[in-house]
Amino acid sequence: APSLLRFRYRIDSEAGFDFLVVRIDGEIAVTASGQGGEDVELGLEPGLHTITWSYEKDESVGQSRDTVWIDAIELVPACDTGDACSVGLPAGDACLVCPANDGAACGDDACLAGTCRAGACDAQPVDDCTACGEGVLDTCSAGVCQPTGLGSESFEWPTLPGYIVTEGDAPWSVSEGGFHNRRSARSGDIADLERSDMRVMVDAEEPQFVRFALRVRSEVDFDFLIFSVDGEERDRWSGDVDWTTAGYLLTPGVHELRWSYVKDESVSDLEDAAWIDAIGFTREQGCGACEARDSGDADGDQVADRCDLCPDGPNDADADGDQQPDACDACPGFDDFAPLILARPLSGTEGVHWVINNYVDLDPGEGIEDYAGGAKTYDGHQGVDIDIANFRAMDAGYLVLAAAAGVVEATGDGNFDRNVECVGEWNFVRVRHANGFSTTYGHLKNGGVAVAPGDPVEEGDILGLVGSSGCSTTAHLHFEVRDCADAVVSPFHAEMWDLAPVYDPPLTLMDANVQRGSIRDVNDVKDPPPDIDRAFIGDVIGVGLSTAGGDAGNTVGVRVLRPDGAEHFARSAALNGPQRHGFYFWNAVIDGPGGRWTVEVRINGVVARTYPINVVDDAADDWRIRYDVAHRDYQTMFDVMLAAGFRPDSLSGYEVNGETFVAAVFRRAVAGWAAVHGRTAADFRATHDELTGAGAHLVDFDAYLLDGQLRYAGVWVVGAREQTLSLDQSLGDFQAQFNALVGQGWRLARLSVIDAGAGPRASALFDREDVGGWTAQGIFTSAEYQAFAEQQLGLGRWVQDVEAYTPLGADDGRFFAIFDSVFPAGAVTRHVLTGAALEAEHAQAFGVSGFVPITLRGYQRDGQSYFVATWNAP
Repeated sequence: APSLLRFRYRIDSEAGFDFLVVRIDGEIAVTASGQGGEDVELGLEPGLHTITWSYEKDESVGQSRDTVWIDAIELVPACDTGDACSVGLPAGDACLVCPANDGAACGDDACLAGTCRAGACDAQPVDDCTACGEGVLDTCSAGVCQPTGLGSESFEWPTLPGYIVTEGDAPWSVSEGGFHNRRSARSGDIADLERSDMRVMVDAEEPQFVRFALRVRSEVDFDFLIFSVDGEERDRWSGDVDWTTAGYLLTPGVHELRWSYVKDESVSDLEDAAWIDAIGFTREQGCGACEARDSGDADGDQVADRCDLCPDGPNDADADGDQQPDACDACPGFDDFAPLILARPLSGTEGVHWVINNYVDLDPGEGIEDYAGGAKTYDGHQGVDIDIANFRAMDAGYLVLAAAAGVVEATGDGNFDRNVECVGEWNFVRVRHANGFSTTYGHLKNGGVAVAPGDPVEEGDILGLVGSSGCSTTAHLHFEVRDCADAVVSPFHAEMWDLAPVYDPPLTLMDANVQRGSIRDVNDVKDPPPDIDRAFIGDVIGVGLSTAGGDAGNTVGVRVLRPDGAEHFARSAALNGPQRHGFYFWNAVIDGPGGRWTVEVRINGVVARTYPINVVDDAADDWRIRYDVAHRDYQTMFDVMLAAGFRPDSLSGYEVNGETFVAAVFRRAVAGWAAVHGRTAADFRATHDELTGAGAHLVDFDAYLLDGQLRYAGVWVVGAREQTLSLDQSLGDFQAQFNALVGQGWRLARLSVIDAGAGPRASALFDREDVGGWTAQGIFTSAEYQAFAEQQLGLGRWVQDVEAYTPLGADDGRFFAIFDSVFPAGAVTRHVLTGAALEAEHAQAFGVSGFVPITLRGYQRDGQSYFVATWNAP
């Protein structure tokens, strides 16, 4: 029997290239691409049919999730009523006649449609921009035609709307394939010397721009698409013209807009047709506001532009009498009535690759207001900030594209591009457009500006790369629009986008990272290291998220699963309001067993991404290093290492951006040892005296700051040794003690230095071990320490200990070194090591050469953690 096929689809693909195609008996019934979805209803005649859902990709580029979903397929009977305006649904024994939801009239009145009431067509007013009369863009309100002045049309219905009139030798029709969506209007199939016209009437109450998208495939310079207003040609196109946009001024009043495809007397080429899509209207965007209008050519340039509509000519001081400097007063030669239609200045997908973090602040005072009346901006912000996920995305080279055609007016380059605070100058490109407006693209990557002043650019041309130069806290593009009087324009408020980004995007994951060592703060999430796929028992792993959008009640979270699937760690955070660009992080200690662990990143409770990690049980090794362990996590990590049979052998506490971390060397434990951390000077002294009194000696210790307070960590082992320990001295007092003790036959075994703001403070350990000739010197810069180490190696001495600390307010570490004549059979020492470099050095020295780690010290450099380490032959 006649039936209705219903289903629902969702698609996430490269718009215009990768498609969902639905076929009925081999004939295309539905196509879709891009992002979105809808419910579909298709009519089927009686008989056997084959329905095919296909996802079809072009020859290149995968975008977004590159997938289509189908759901809720059902087949329901339909009544063949013989009424082209209606379909029927069975209800008991009766076939209730209900109008199809396609805008067609149920009766003779084009302004009314019907709803099904007791089997009858009950007339109801339509409020969906269907025509109230032939070719007039009006709508029905309470059963009466009301002129709206302006509207929009994207041709998403299978038939042309009633207010569009088609004339000529062949009618226009709706065809598959559009500018942004799946359909557009196509000219009719015509022969030589024929034409196909489409027209609409509009009523503009004030100066407006009509804009539309067009495509042409014709014999170049002979067969044309012609656009005219009130019978006067405004523009024409021929040849192979891919989708592009155009816009034209409409003065106040009623106008006929006409699109005509016209052929000459011979030859057809390509598809021999024209397409129109995305017809829309915006307010005038010219420079200034002439109150009086005339139709002359005031500036004599034979081009219809803003200066022609000024009443007093182009050269008067205030030609339009509005007491405002604008284009009417000076006529700079720009086509001020040409609309500025903006494409998106970044490639990729909103919410997947980028998100808008700040809009233009439209509040002229101290308050803030974005174009939607919300608070997604900050006071005085003059552009649109479009964030990418993080610096990792920046490093991959994220393209900045021209939003519209124009000429490059100015550029700036050569400035640092990895800022996380407001400092320095930015890198930028400024483009001047045909209507006198400018667009500025700021915070670009150093060395990434791809154009020079004077270069012409087309929409979509590459201008540079996203960076974080100048006053910037993360990798993003500052996109700014100004008119030719240099006043800031909100592209959203002025309706300038050809496809406006979403104001309240849903919560999505842009990127996540899993690293070895604690994530210290949001800046670590903004600049993540490469993801790990391997870790050791006792490691701290950090998980950071970069998210887009979301609202109150949404959640982000992390789960860490053991090899058997049991939950080891779970944390989540709930949004308390609209979110723009979010950064989150958590740290977890891996306590074993070895095997394949899994990190799950969850958005609103649903797994968005997983990271497998091979946890290695390195129990066969007698030595392990751990670093970048947040002090708050150190006890947990210590307990895990203790359970695995290890004890600390070298400890280092260090601050990075105000947070305290621990780096440590662990070795296979034997009986008789003790370790403490987080102790005050008095507590540490008491512990030391107690343990040494019981026959132990101090192997290693370190002084560090925790929440601005001096704290100590240390390790003791069984075995008496003559030692002298001094804590928290000025450098002057330390030097005096050093001179006195060395004169008595003592040698310096360990020095620890911190700077809490009142100058460096020293803590020192002396003993009477016989190490031959020795020296202890500092405090060096990195380069000075390198020179000193090379000198000592030349004298036959080897490093026994290196202290590293960062003076308050400095951006690099300082070093104090102890060298003696006990030279090992083989050894390696390195300083200025990042965490990744430390891993590589340890893999070579320990894993390949068999050297064991002796010391490991951490310090801050340029806001990041760095290390100095030594490995000796056992």
